[in-house]
Amino acid sequence: MKKLLFTAWLLMLSMVAAAQSFVVVDKNGNRKAFDVSKLDSVTFQQDPPAFTVYENKQEAASTPSEGGENPGPGTDPTPEEPDQEVTTFAFDEVQSLAGNPDFLFSHPDTVYVDADGQDFAFQLRTNVRYGCTPSADWLAYKADVEDTDSLLFTAGMNPMTAQRIGYLYFASSDDTMRDTLVVVQLGKPDSRYIAIDWTTTTLDSFDETSGKAQLTFTGDVPVMGDYDVVLLPQGESQIIRLIDKVSQTEGSKTVTLNTREGKMGNLFKNQHFKLDTDPSAGSRGRQTTGYGDDVPVYTPVKIEVFNGVENVEIFNANSANARVNRAPVTGEQDFLKKEFNADGSVLWDGGNKGTLSWEKLNFDIGLKGLFEFDFGDKPFEKVKMGDLKNLKMALEGGFNTEAILNYTVSVGEGLTYKKTIDLLPNVIPTVTYTFMIGTVPLPISVGADLKADVELGASGQLTIKGGAKASASVKLGVEWDENNGVSKIAECEKKIELVGPTLDAKVEAKAMATTYPEIGIAIYKVLCPTISPSPYIKAEAHAQKVENKVAWDAGLSTGIDLGLGLSLDLFFWEWELADIDPVNVFDFPLVKLPDAIELTSKSPRQMLKNQQAEVKYHVTNKNYITGTEYNAPGMLVKFEAEGGELQDEYAYTDTEGNVSAIFTLTDDVNGGKVKAEVVVPTDGDEDGDEGGNAGDDEEGIKADDWEADGVQYRLTPEPAEQTIAKDAESAAITFKLEQYASKTKAWTGVAGKTIYFEAKGGSCNASGVTTADGIATATFTPEADFKEGSVTGTVTLNEPGVWSGIATGNVMAEEEDEPGGGDGPGGVIVDEGLKKANELDDNTYKINNKVYDLAGEEDYAWFSKGSTGSGYNIDFCKEHPQYATVGWGGIFNITDEMVGQEIDYLAEKAAGNETLYISLGTFVDPSAGWEAPGNMLEFNADELTEAKFLVKDNGDGTMSALAHLKRPDGVEGWFKLKATPAPSQQ
Repeated sequence: MKKLLFTAWLLMLSMVAAAQSFVVVDKNGNRKAFDVSKLDSVTFQQDPPAFTVYENKQEAASTPSEGGENPGPGTDPTPEEPDQEVTTFAFDEVQSLAGNPDFLFSHPDTVYVDADGQDFAFQLRTNVRYGCTPSADWLAYKADVEDTDSLLFTAGMNPMTAQRIGYLYFASSDDTMRDTLVVVQLGKPDSRYIAIDWTTTTLDSFDETSGKAQLTFTGDVPVMGDYDVVLLPQGESQIIRLIDKVSQTEGSKTVTLNTREGKMGNLFKNQHFKLDTDPSAGSRGRQTTGYGDDVPVYTPVKIEVFNGVENVEIFNANSANARVNRAPVTGEQDFLKKEFNADGSVLWDGGNKGTLSWEKLNFDIGLKGLFEFDFGDKPFEKVKMGDLKNLKMALEGGFNTEAILNYTVSVGEGLTYKKTIDLLPNVIPTVTYTFMIGTVPLPISVGADLKADVELGASGQLTIKGGAKASASVKLGVEWDENNGVSKIAECEKKIELVGPTLDAKVEAKAMATTYPEIGIAIYKVLCPTISPSPYIKAEAHAQKVENKVAWDAGLSTGIDLGLGLSLDLFFWEWELADIDPVNVFDFPLVKLPDAIELTSKSPRQMLKNQQAEVKYHVTNKNYITGTEYNAPGMLVKFEAEGGELQDEYAYTDTEGNVSAIFTLTDDVNGGKVKAEVVVPTDGDEDGDEGGNAGDDEEGIKADDWEADGVQYRLTPEPAEQTIAKDAESAAITFKLEQYASKTKAWTGVAGKTIYFEAKGGSCNASGVTTADGIATATFTPEADFKEGSVTGTVTLNEPGVWSGIATGNVMAEEEDEPGGGDGPGGVIVDEGLKKANELDDNTYKINNKVYDLAGEEDYAWFSKGSTGSGYNIDFCKEHPQYATVGWGGIFNITDEMVGQEIDYLAEKAAGNETLYISLGTFVDPSAGWEAPGNMLEFNADELTEAKFLVKDNGDGTMSALAHLKRPDGVEGWFKLKATPAPSQQ
């Protein structure tokens, strides 16, 4: 409803531009007129309410500038142009707006009042006649506030402990505009607090040990009884006392109380509230306002400063002046405020060993206090007491420092120094803020001592000077929760500017210094908590010998450490100081030497075996304030290689921060890798042992890994051997150029390379260029009376290095043989599948288009005699050095009659030869392991659709075998073996 009202009001405001002028009259009767033709816009700000007029000052302008619609409530106005004048009128200063459309609204829109009943004021913004209707009889109009647009209403006492809500309905006389003020009244405090008017009462005596107090009243004597609670003055504060016994002579106004220590829970029960030490946060000292939730927020009704003798009142919300002004305490709205300068102060003077000092140190702080208490109910039969459920105490605001540390040292035997120094006690005088929670006064005091912490060490010679300017918006404090215990509040938004640094480091050294206020916060004279925000400058330099070389680094950083303490004695009996570890709010590196190492060489790079490569890097320092990186000379870099060898393990960066490693690839199957890191000295003995532990993974500054992709080439003829019919005019021999890359673990064709051909026993084309599959074809034309010949292909490559390949394909004339009478793998073969198997190299097998060779030390192709001394078994196996067997196959139970003949295995099986067995299998990816799904290709003897084989006795102690197998899914396999006797039969 209110948003609609504000929007309509702004739209009507914009309609004023149709008039000739826009006039504002302030409370003193002064008028200011604006030429509508020169107005850019008029906007409204909701909190605090104000008009802002944007006036175009260009003489040539005759119409309002085009800036789109005016921003709505709560939005930031468009930044003014250089030729624009901006005028803002606060509603507190404005009496009327001549020619302005009608408006009516209240500010704020929600007001909180205490349970005991009180007057409350708010501002009603209107220029029309209006009426007001309260929603409850406990709300009533009292008076207008003179010379303001505020109204004074009163709320009656709330007899219940529960909160209640009422409404004030405002409407214009023609009922075209409406607005509502929400009034939230707290419930009656559920405690037995007895309020004593100390302006008419004297504390005659009080013995804190015995708890006996004597009071004399000049006015009425309040009714007091056992287990009631009173606040007794003590020094500049008050203490909580629980009454055990009341003694009073009849007719006398002197009362004797036997008391014992009380806690805040005796004062507050079933109450949840917040305190804000900024008196301007509420519209009237003790008036409360909401922070966007249902928890009321109280501001102080009185502020006092202890001058060493007594408390001096500097603000009282009940004074006549305070009732008129929103911010009655100019310049005193911070809970904690101090400016401090210690330029040139010496923190450590080691004589001829050196000094540590603040070349410049100043800080100013302006913090407000934020407190939140949540008391539940802890029922006792006689003593009513609230049970603390949650407590938050924090300081919030600005914390600005400028610190330049100057550290010079020259020592040979080593130095350590650590000390906390009390610089100035009571640097911030005690200030007491008193809040009224209903009828209960709650005093909170704050004061601070100035301290310094120094920690330094060195061995050698060093000069470091540098620091930072830091402005921070912080929220620092502590929270206690009945379920989770103690936690820390540490929030920071910072802006940092680097000062310096200069650095001359030849040693192992460090220095850290801070000067800080130790802030103590007391409630009812009980210290709870302490907060010590400690801004520091930290300088470090390290050196360490590593294999007769020196690694070093240095840096400068700034940050804030937060020391916290929380005493819960104020809330519980028999409770120790809460244990809170110090917390680092932030640690910001200013300068780091070195900061990073970058790989500048291309990665991965293709390399042949035994090929060399120079791997280059660039090392930088960094200014973290500006984000600037710059060269880092003289830094020690360590290299580590995999799959190859390094020329040197360590190297220093040059004057430009560059460094390189020379790497030779030795593993072209798996490829290679180079790792590099800037060696950062480790803690401990600065010389360390040889190699030390500098450069450990946790310590070094690492570069991205550089990778070498191992490359192999091969040139193969297809077929390696073929027979040409006597009447054939030519034969085609294809040469395939392939590349193996360690990254893909696969052979692929190389396109666009020239293969040169040379023929014997005939002629052929001089060369061919490989296709996308790496194939170039030589067409061989046999000479007259041709019996045998060959074509030899050669190729030379220059990338990634120089490699040459040569391969020969043989051609033979067809011999006169009877059909089907083939004499083995080297003779005439009729079956096309066996012909394709015969085109393979000896001891290879092929599945679809992938060829596997049996060339490893663990591979074998064996034949063995049957158990009766006749018949043969031929089998082979391909082994992998790291995994299980990756390929196998064979023909078993071959009879003597089958040797030298092309055999159809399926026909033999159909004819009843069940003893014959043939099989072939392999793993697609050996690295995937045995259990990988779909990893195995197997030609099972019982599930073959085609199976042919041919076995030949070569007469030289070896046997040869060809086989062609086909599965129902179309996958085909071939093998060509030249088998030697099995070890058991050798």
